[in-house]
Order: sequence, then C-alpha cells, then structure tokens
Amino acid sequence: MGLRELADNDEFARRYRERLDSIGVAAVRRGFHSISGARRSFCLNLVGVCSSYAIWTCPAGTLGSMLVAMGGAVSPHLASGLKQELGLVRAVETGTYRGWSARRLARVFPRVVTIELSPQLHQTAMKTLRDLPNVECRLGRSVDHLSELAHERVPTLYWLDAHWSPLFEASAGEADQCPVLDELKAIGPGDAADCFLIDDARVFCASPRPPYDPEHWPTLAEIFDTIRELHPGHYLTVVSDIVIGVPAGAKHVVDEFSRHPVRHWPLAARLARYLLLGVLRRVQRWAGER
Repeated sequence: MGLRELADNDEFARRYRERLDSIGVAAVRRGFHSISGARRSFCLNLVGVCSSYAIWTCPAGTLGSMLVAMGGAVSPHLASGLKQELGLVRAVETGTYRGWSARRLARVFPRVVTIELSPQLHQTAMKTLRDLPNVECRLGRSVDHLSELAHERVPTLYWLDAHWSPLFEASAGEADQCPVLDELKAIGPGDAADCFLIDDARVFCASPRPPYDPEHWPTLAEIFDTIRELHPGHYLTVVSDIVIGVPAGAKHVVDEFSRHPVRHWPLAARLARYLLLGVLRRVQRWAGER
C-alpha cells in the first residue's frame, strides 16, 4: 500500500489517531504536571504559540495547511489560487502578531503590507520578517493605513485579523476589540478584484464570552451586508473559520479549497493533525479540571 492509499485508509488513520492521541495525552500531562493552578487561558496561549510556530516553519502543503483548516492562519493555497484567477498583485494583512502569516503571504505575493497596533508585537515582527524585502511592516491603527492603501486601487487580497485577544501576550486594542467593519469601510469599493478573508468566523456567529465585550463584535450578517454594500457582486461564504468574500468569478477557487481540506494532505500531515487535535482536546479538558 502506497502513501496515498495509506492517507485515505480510514482504518489505518483510526489506529494511528488512537496511538498518537495517547502519546499526546501523556506528553501534555508530563508538561503541565508541575504547574499548579494552570489556567485555561495559559493553555490556550501555549497552543496558539505552538500552532503559529508550526505554521511559520512548516512548508506549504503540510502542517501549515493543516492548521489553516483548523482556523487561525491564512491559506497560501487559497491565496495563490485567487491570485492566479484574479491577477492580484499584493496582500494586506491587519493584525501582524509575530509575522508568521505575513511570511506565508510573502511566498505568494510580490508585495505584502502588514499592520500591527501593538508596538511590542510590531518590533517582534520586524525582526521576524527582516529577511523578506517584499514585506512592509506598519505600526498603527489598521483603519488609518487601510484608507491610504485602498487609494492605490490595485487588486488586493485582504487578510483581516486585527481582533484583540486576552490570550496572547502584548495584544493591543482592548478598547476597540474588533474593528473589522471599520476596516471594510476604510477599504471601500477599492478594486473590483479585491478579495476579503476574515479570520475567526466563529466569534461572529455567536456573541463571544467575557472578557470579550459583545458590543465590539459584529455579527456574521453585518459583515456580509457590509461587503455586499461595497462589492454587490461578491460571493460570500465561511470556510474553516474564515469569512470569505471574493468576486463571483472566483467562486470555483473557494469551492475547491473547501471541498478537499483534508484528503489531499500528505500522510504525515494527517497523522500530525490527529496528534494536535487530540492534544488540544485533552489540554482544554485537563485545564478545566485544575
């Protein structure tokens, strides 16, 4: 049986999922056993950092793409497909964090602009991305920079992820936790080929819990309505925790991305997915029992 057959063999995957899950549980318990009173936020922050590191270091098509399907990262495959279909010439990101998504976008686009509100995270990202001449890091409110960038009227992929989070160190913007509607309005009609990818779709489907302020977070319907007002012909959907708005002519690119999120991963990526998901479930469960 070849690797492709193994990757699609459900019984093989089930056995390895059980084995990797048990290994992951043991590792998690060993790692957190010495931490008294470990909090859920600490565990989630640790998982987020580890996931982001994997996205940064893994090549496209392996663990990085796997984590995209779990949410929290821009897909270079979707970005590349939209670029080829629509002739996009740049990517603009809000919420640089540590620069890992910008690095992945830089593999696809000749120009990437990433905007971060936190001075500390901006400095970290500058160091992380200093080897990439096609990435421009900007500091400040995303709305202010987007207004300027949109005036250039060039086909752009917008990756909007400037949401405040208490789970990540140095995250800024608690007074305006989710500026996504203002970001969309700042971009305005822009170019007809502009594409919008908005992270964390789940928090727009239901009001987030404290310490988030529900008043700061728009509903999914409000996001759809805003994009429709600015781009009446855009196709709108949600895939893998990402709100997607693209010209109708690129619908087939999104369909292909959403139709086969797992089957085309290499075997190692599928097995790693089972391990990571198992660890995530057990860490959250174990942290809640502490």
